[in-house]
Amino acid sequence: MHVRTERQHPITKPLSLGGWKLPLSQVAYPGILMVTLAAAWWGTIMDFKPAVIVALILIFSVVMAGILEYLLPFRNSWRVNSRTFMIDFIHSAVSSNGVFFLVQLSVYPVLADVGTRFIELAGTGLWPSNWPLVLQLALALLIADFGAYWVHRFMHANRIGWRMHALHHSTQRLHFLASGRAHPFNAFLTLSCEAGLLVMLGIPSGTLILFMVFKGVNGLLQHSNIDLRPGLLNYVFATNDVHRWHHSDNLVESSKNFGNTTMIWDHVFESFYCPHKLGPAHLGISDAHVPEDYWVHLGLPFTLIHYEKSC
Repeated sequence: MHVRTERQHPITKPLSLGGWKLPLSQVAYPGILMVTLAAAWWGTIMDFKPAVIVALILIFSVVMAGILEYLLPFRNSWRVNSRTFMIDFIHSAVSSNGVFFLVQLSVYPVLADVGTRFIELAGTGLWPSNWPLVLQLALALLIADFGAYWVHRFMHANRIGWRMHALHHSTQRLHFLASGRAHPFNAFLTLSCEAGLLVMLGIPSGTLILFMVFKGVNGLLQHSNIDLRPGLLNYVFATNDVHRWHHSDNLVESSKNFGNTTMIWDHVFESFYCPHKLGPAHLGISDAHVPEDYWVHLGLPFTLIHYEKSC
């Protein structure tokens, strides 16, 4: 794989925002996360069905992300055409939702049983249910992202993993639905190693709902073409400022920032990378052209040949 380490960065938009756009760009990321988490908490208090809570909040977040991509685009060149949008919509429906239900039916019950056996041996619960809800959510993010970090890094470190994961890097334009561009094999492995750890530890339903809402909403914002200004939150959470670098077609840049929701483990294992606000010069896979065709995408684990170790 040819790695381009030196290139002039294209200035595609001004670095300053004026008027109402600047404060909106500064509050949008934390604001949307806090509003959606509050809505999820209220939904659990009202005893709504978890699937209804998560679905309604994600629909709201999709609408908000679409509006913000129109009002505050990070790069006009990243605006997607109808074909790419539809393909990523199908990926989101199949890999983010369909595979999730499959994992719920097949993997989570097994992990829950393993956790129950540990509880019986230990004589006490494994999850600190008496902690304040905010601390439980923070713990859930740390534990789940530990699993997500290492499975993500695994998929960059060997041919088998990369064949499953390459589809997610094939996009040359980031937008909010690009978060769902993942092969079902990729989604199955990630979901099993991420939320599966929480299920095994016996996380309460209410806390799990908050985690799923945070993960889903952050994923939309993380891949969005929105000029968000999270500031210091870039060093804590996997924001779009940080995650853009992971989608660079430059191998040095893309082999960084493996965290799905936080940057904590990237700091611990020295893979954090965010040199400046502009983001990478180019996105995608430098040595492979992946056509915008859903059926070609599904075949990538069996047809993609080239690989170069990235971490």
